[in-house]
Amino acid sequence: MSYTFSPEAVELIKQFEGFSAKAYPDPATKAEPITIGYGSTHYCNGTKVTLKDPVIDKTIAGEMLLCFLNKTLLPNIQKYITNENLNQKQIDAIGSLMYNIGEVFDHSSLLTLINNNPNDVNIKDKWLA
Repeated sequence: MSYTFSPEAVELIKQFEGFSAKAYPDPATKAEPITIGYGSTHYCNGTKVTLKDPVIDKTIAGEMLLCFLNKTLLPNIQKYITNENLNQKQIDAIGSLMYNIGEVFDHSSLLTLINNNPNDVNIKDKWLA
């Protein structure tokens, strides 16, 4: 199955992440990962973001976000989501969650529930946990 993210999903991620023209350290660690734009840690060419990087504008930040979504998240979704009965909103929600929690999703009980039945009522509880 081939998935894509809707424009609404991209805008939602932008809204939740917020925009920073200047690179900054992770608030939780006060160090890496260093992020810029809409929470990007790497440029489209794969180079890691550093605190010495020049400021960027929203256009570049949007391109960086799309690169990550298309080059990293979509392949991971296609790798780990085995249930082909997901609708676009479910794919968008999974992408947004993965953007925030990263690789933790790959081995989560939430993933197991989604693969067993993407409409399982228990997903909501796992999602919010």
